[in-house]
Amino acid sequence: VRLADTASPHDLAAGREVRPRDPLDQPVEQFLLRRLGRQPVLGLGRRLGGRRLGGPVSLEKSLKVANETFAAHGLADAFHLEEGSGISRDDRFTARGLAKVLELFAPHADLLHGHDGGLNKTGTMDGVRTLAGYADTSGHGRVHFVISLAGDDSEMRYRVLGAIESEL
Repeated sequence: VRLADTASPHDLAAGREVRPRDPLDQPVEQFLLRRLGRQPVLGLGRRLGGRRLGGPVSLEKSLKVANETFAAHGLADAFHLEEGSGISRDDRFTARGLAKVLELFAPHADLLHGHDGGLNKTGTMDGVRTLAGYADTSGHGRVHFVISLAGDDSEMRYRVLGAIESEL
């Protein structure tokens, strides 16, 4: 999501990319990314904890529900969410924890749509490139995977995925 002179809230909510008009827009972009990015966490809190915790929905209540959900699946130590958008360096997860989530999500794997057309999602921050999802292999059928690489080579994660697909 990028801000521009012509960007409307509808463009931003729909995830339409428009070019920034100048570097001063960066703080606004970060605010919007954090605000829009944590909507799924807030939705989780509303759906799963709304009656029990009462309204209005808040990030604090939603994070409580998310953490309870992780704990119910034995993942309490595998995830740490600060604000739920996924762009905070304070949000943390373990590869094993994410692999367990992928295992639980497997019946719905076809809902994932990666940039490469695969059943995966990427993660990118300065110095870290990730790719997690499902790969169809000839020897083992559909497998879940988590790739997390230090560095800024975005294509390397796809080369590793290619090796997984061809060797399994």
